[in-house]
Amino acid sequence: MLVNFNSLPGLAATNGVEFPGLEPTLRLSFEEDESAPQSSFADLLKGAIGVVDNQHKKSLNMAVGLAAGVPYDTHQVMIESAKSEALIHMASQVTSRVAQSYQTLMNMQI
Repeated sequence: MLVNFNSLPGLAATNGVEFPGLEPTLRLSFEEDESAPQSSFADLLKGAIGVVDNQHKKSLNMAVGLAAGVPYDTHQVMIESAKSEALIHMASQVTSRVAQSYQTLMNMQI
């Protein structure tokens, strides 16, 4: 099954929302596709943590630059800071949910 994000209301490419690492069309299937590149769960986590880390570094560099007198737009610095904060909060929530799920699985009786 193919999902085209451009055809979904509110997720069109014209609204300026970008999803890093997400292709415009995803293949959702329960069958293995031999032509699709295989990536491990560890690679997925490294990529997600890399996105959060890069956004945090970008936000921090802009804030330090603004304090040092670099002519950054104050609004853009605040937007980058808010993006960074949101990504860190989301990563923290995902980590908590994964740990909670693991705990639930380990407590199940076989």
